[in-house]
Amino acid sequence: MPVGWEYATRIDAQSPCYTQGTRRPSFAPDESSSEHDDALQRGEPPAGWTRSRSGSWEGWTPREWAPRLQGWKIHVSATRQDARPILDAVTAICLERGVAFKFLPTLTDLWMANAKHADRASAGKFITVYPHDDHELAALLSAFESALDGRSGPYILSDLRAGEAPVYVRYGGIYPLSYRDAQGESVAALVRGTHLALTEDVREPRFAIPDGVELPPCLEDAWTRHRRDVSSPIDGYASIASLGFSNAGGVYLAVLPDGTRHVLKEARPHAGWDATGRSAVDRQLHEERVLADLRGCRGVQPLLGSFTAWEHRFLVLGYLEGTPLVKWAAAHYPLHYVDRVDDPARLAAYRRSATGVVAQLTAIIESVHARGWCVGDLHPGNVLIDDDGAVGLVDLEDATPIDAPREIGMRVVEYCAPDGFSARAADWYAAARIAMNLYVTGWPAEVICPEHWERCLHVVRERLGEEAAAQIEELERRARETEPGTTTEGTRADALRAGGATAAATGGTTVADRPRHALSPRVVAELPPREPEPLARVIDALADFTDWSRRFSATQSYPGDPVLGGRLPWACWETGLAGVVFARSRIGRPVADDVVDRLETVTEVLAHDGPIGLNRGLAGMALALHESGRGDRAAHVLSACLERVEEVRRRDLYDGRAGTILAALEVACAAGDAALRRQALRAYRRFTGEEPGPGPRKPGLAYGESGVAVLDLMVAFHTGDRGCVRSALRRIRADAAGCEIAGDGTCLVSDEQGGRLLPYLEWGSAGVLAAAHLAARFTGTPPDAPRQDAPAARGPLLDAASHQGILHACSSRMYVYDGLHHGRAGILAALLAAGPAGAVAADFQARHLAATLPTIAGHRCVVGDGLIRLSADLATGAAGVALALHCYDTAQPFGWLPVAAATARALAPGAAPAAGGAPPVDRADAAPTRAHPATHGAAAPVRA
Repeated sequence: MPVGWEYATRIDAQSPCYTQGTRRPSFAPDESSSEHDDALQRGEPPAGWTRSRSGSWEGWTPREWAPRLQGWKIHVSATRQDARPILDAVTAICLERGVAFKFLPTLTDLWMANAKHADRASAGKFITVYPHDDHELAALLSAFESALDGRSGPYILSDLRAGEAPVYVRYGGIYPLSYRDAQGESVAALVRGTHLALTEDVREPRFAIPDGVELPPCLEDAWTRHRRDVSSPIDGYASIASLGFSNAGGVYLAVLPDGTRHVLKEARPHAGWDATGRSAVDRQLHEERVLADLRGCRGVQPLLGSFTAWEHRFLVLGYLEGTPLVKWAAAHYPLHYVDRVDDPARLAAYRRSATGVVAQLTAIIESVHARGWCVGDLHPGNVLIDDDGAVGLVDLEDATPIDAPREIGMRVVEYCAPDGFSARAADWYAAARIAMNLYVTGWPAEVICPEHWERCLHVVRERLGEEAAAQIEELERRARETEPGTTTEGTRADALRAGGATAAATGGTTVADRPRHALSPRVVAELPPREPEPLARVIDALADFTDWSRRFSATQSYPGDPVLGGRLPWACWETGLAGVVFARSRIGRPVADDVVDRLETVTEVLAHDGPIGLNRGLAGMALALHESGRGDRAAHVLSACLERVEEVRRRDLYDGRAGTILAALEVACAAGDAALRRQALRAYRRFTGEEPGPGPRKPGLAYGESGVAVLDLMVAFHTGDRGCVRSALRRIRADAAGCEIAGDGTCLVSDEQGGRLLPYLEWGSAGVLAAAHLAARFTGTPPDAPRQDAPAARGPLLDAASHQGILHACSSRMYVYDGLHHGRAGILAALLAAGPAGAVAADFQARHLAATLPTIAGHRCVVGDGLIRLSADLATGAAGVALALHCYDTAQPFGWLPVAAATARALAPGAAPAAGGAPPVDRADAAPTRAHPATHGAAAPVRA
């Protein structure tokens, strides 16, 4: 999967962990060039004006400015060349008239706002001006039109163009108003009607006049021009459907009246900038030249022509049948399961298909090189495979003349060769990784653990055969060859591990300043020991890693996933301090007083207005404080959270009301706090008295009804209320109905928007499985057996096919990530909850983690989401993996749940009854979990 932009912009070459740094990757504007970060504003605000910063924006306002709540506002766009003179002119006019405005202060900020993958709804905005009223709007538009005549900027899709200059208008909020939607997300708002009702301030990549808003007279001509039909070659197509959008433009499937299919590739002037500063039109003109030179080249999308329509430029391309390589591989790859023997015929068929794909791709690249070009942006999304297995190559806008210096405009970074590779060698580097992606999805971890590549090759050779491995090695050999006029590249391992010295300051292996991956840190991980280690030692080594990782955190936290947004993400349950404190307490590792003090201080800072949810708010922090011995503070925080819980519209366990109530109930019962217990149960009764509103279905523990069912069951556990069990069963059935059985018998959750099938704990069928088996501890009936005390029409909680299908999905030998929320550790946790039904697969998943987790500075570590940095957090990193392994090693199947330690112990099969409402269990399920092999000795070796 492509690495998200948030990961690429939050990297630090000195750190192997996720950080909150903002060093840009090599494909962003040259960070060594001061012009990108020099202030565009030449002057200072005059007397009587104030300057402020908000996010990327700098604002200048008259000291006595009283903003309108909402109204028409002006946006000005600019090219890089025109940015400074446009800002000078707008500043002068606004200062003269006493009008507030804000702007992007540097070229880097402007580049980010106009980049190809920028938000289309806001892209292009360089300056925003806030007129006092519609009369001033007209005067300002006239002044700007005269002052900016002849200047250029990208079209702002959300706005109405006022004239010929790059000046646009939109009606929207000026003073920030917002409300929470059903998912608890903040929505920008407008006031509507005499009743002053709030409605969403819709921000889409198209201009629209909100209901009830009148168009000022000064905009009538602009509105007429906007609606005017313009004839173009597009009119000759019988139908046009979108295939995708970016800030550079759209890609469309266009069908002629005779049924012939074309692809129209749109380029917006001055928009969609890449790292070299080229706009979408610049790249399209270049691609047209490339495709003209490649006419007749087999497998390359053919060029048919070009035209301009309403200022936008279009390439007309031949339509290539097929699906992107990643989707093709996902549909055809013979997944490897613990509970089933590989079908030799399926393996052989896939090997033939995959090696045929690689052979065709190799031939296409050779033919492109023979015509004098290098592909450039080569990745699986640009490789199509049709039903007959024929390979096609699309999107050559970043192609490079074969003998020219290599330039990087757009790249999917996992496939981007290190600095120092020639354009020709970079194509083969990307091709080798495309080939590997056909067999091993987790190969991008080579960024943080260079030796991982050899391990992946071993997997390919062992499972798919010598031919498949030999193809990859041949592509690697071509990538290593020295090209004329370039530096010697050496081997991949040499490039990434040059020097091989141990860094005294960090204890890790250091990568020298020779060519290396754009995202590779200086300190890299190594493969695990060859000899298997006892699980207890692996768990200790993971805990040691979390301590070691703190040196890379500016906040002295434990570096976790680089989440965007939220308050103090480094302190929360999911990705920060609270989750690590909870996990370390649960596995019996001491937590330093200064760490817990810091967490307690955060709860004080956020006490009155901070988020209260479990994963990203105060509830999770309070539960961690309780587990580390700060029960009084935890109870105080949770009581305050319950006072605000009905402000939260989300209902889920992740960050909704269910998670907050669960944390409060657990702390109250564990601490014997009767007042907090009553408060939590009152909140629960109000919560269950409401009907769930409509919203996206995301079955699993975090966002689905299965997570809410955990709350129901814990209320039943602490109160003995059997009605809560019935509520839980209804919720789990609702989530189970959202799962689907795939062709291979696995039962998964469909992510329709992302085109994925998910087996995971957080969002996926494993979360449903865990909740169903937790409920079975209360009903005394296995999830796939009919309940004796229920009407026959109700049937089992999970039908046999779904139950076995989820267990089958949790038996895969291949998951992309190792983490708890959506990785192998979470799969292990669900299998532990399933008891004997999941024992065989649980044994494998635990041994696999123990055998394959890499090492750094002598500690076991976890490569987090994105596969480009190590992570120590609960959701994606070492804390969560250590917790899951500890639960396996100590036969505590529910020790990973966000409940008090005493509750988790009481839920384990064979546990002594607890006061207040211990769940009844049937005799078969009450047998103690059998001893795991790793409990008393070394984990058996397992192959990745």
